[in-house]
Amino acid sequence: MIIQCPECSKQVSDQAYTCPNCGFSIKKIEKPSPGCFMKTLNAGCLIFFIIIGIILFGVILNAISMYKNKATKKESVKIEKRNGK
Repeated sequence: MIIQCPECSKQVSDQAYTCPNCGFSIKKIEKPSPGCFMKTLNAGCLIFFIIIGIILFGVILNAISMYKNKATKKESVKIEKRNGK
């Protein structure tokens, strides 16, 4: 198929990488798009941070629960000592 060079308006094959008349780059060499990799990388990072956040949330809740249980046990021991048990 023949296309028109955007630079010099001469006819050029659509398979050509550059215009043979003026040297204008018609076709860019296609490289793997970093966009796809970055999208999967970002999705992977998002999932990773969500999992880490859930784990940290669980650890913090567990620590708070253990602290409250210790405080409750200390209070019950104090009450038992007052009552003479």
